Amino acid sequence: MAGEGGNIVRNVFGKSYKEAEHIMKDASKGTLDFKSPQENTFYGKKGGKKFDEYQPKKDNILLVTKVEGPLDDNGGKIAKPKEGEKYWFKATFNRTATKSEYKKLQWKEKINGISAPFFFDYSSLTGNTATIQVRLPCYDMRVYAYFKTPIDKASVEVKIANPLPLYIDRFKIKGKDRKGINMADDMCYGLGVSNQYPSRYTLQDVESKGIWIKSEIRDKTDEELWAGFKRMVGTLFSVGELETVALDMIEKFKRSEGGEYTSPILTKHVLQHPSNQRFCLSMEDEIADRIKKNHGSIASIEDNEIHFTDDEIGKFGRRGWGHPQFSTMKDTFMGGLTICMNDTWAYEVQLTKFNKSGNGTYDATYKVVLYDHFGLDMPDIEKKYYYLLGFRYWFILQHIRGYKPFITKVEFEKTFKESINNGKAERQSKRRTEKEREDRLRNMGRRRPGEY
Repeated sequence: MAGEGGNIVRNVFGKSYKEAEHIMKDASKGTLDFKSPQENTFYGKKGGKKFDEYQPKKDNILLVTKVEGPLDDNGGKIAKPKEGEKYWFKATFNRTATKSEYKKLQWKEKINGISAPFFFDYSSLTGNTATIQVRLPCYDMRVYAYFKTPIDKASVEVKIANPLPLYIDRFKIKGKDRKGINMADDMCYGLGVSNQYPSRYTLQDVESKGIWIKSEIRDKTDEELWAGFKRMVGTLFSVGELETVALDMIEKFKRSEGGEYTSPILTKHVLQHPSNQRFCLSMEDEIADRIKKNHGSIASIEDNEIHFTDDEIGKFGRRGWGHPQFSTMKDTFMGGLTICMNDTWAYEVQLTKFNKSGNGTYDATYKVVLYDHFGLDMPDIEKKYYYLLGFRYWFILQHIRGYKPFITKVEFEKTFKESINNGKAERQSKRRTEKEREDRLRNMGRRRPGEY
């Protein structure tokens, strides 16, 4: 045996056996090695332990294994998240965590390469859990959940889909009735009827409207009816280039092909009409108002609900802007818009482009689609129009001879520039001020010298 701090070397050939009441080996300043090319076996009260069967103790450190989102209230994946909207994000752990553990969970967003931590109060949560959900506003970003260090493996990337185009307003459904359920009465043809009036379009009912239409149904050929219809439109209800449009629409009706009709000439006249200009100005006021209330963002300004009355309450309040109408005396007898378009049956307004500058202004482009029906219904020949031969002929061609009506479509885009701080009230106030100034200048021009 060597002195303290020395080495003990013992070489034994064959077997070595040691027995004692108590044996202790202490390597308090180093390692204790047992080497064997086969196995080291320790026998004890419970059978001992073979070190080649040893299983190391599992690491019980709490980790985030997965981050999911954005999710809806039911846990479903949001396919097209909207910028700025809050959605759920879920972190899943490698094991069930106690409250003292998961309250240390941290969240971070990385937007354009810049990290932004989010802090959440978990005090309202109770019990153990293997997942945690929080609500975060969405942007183009990567979301991390972690206890010590954020890693990409425990994160999720969020891509904001381009929200454009988005609906600003939708009024009724083209081709459908006022409730959007059945075919509109003025789109029916032949002796077919809508469900709303199951017996209004029988031959007997039409003939009962008057002796004139009864005899015309019986005696007039299709060509005579077409000639009378065209003569009325060209003589009374259209002039100039709109007469060309009106006669072109009649030819489409005669082909009985249905579908939709568009014309750049018709679109030009609709754009120039005061009723349409008032409507567009109201739409611009509405768009500006929503953008102002959303602090310059378009993430939450969409209203894709279809409305069925002009003045109903919608997502953003009362809709009081009406719709374009083309029924003045000038439209009826000195233009052609009434016979071509008359009233707007349905429309859609969509924001299609939005560019915001650094000084707080933006350019917004919106698309308007107006729809009307080139067809008649029973009330049309119960009014004054019954006394116009051309309208009776039109009705007979559609509802007795079976020529198919169609939908008139006018589509255009407009762009306006505004500040994110100006909504409807500010825009209207500015217009009133400008009008008052113009009125003063106009009145000054009417005064005689010395009256200023």
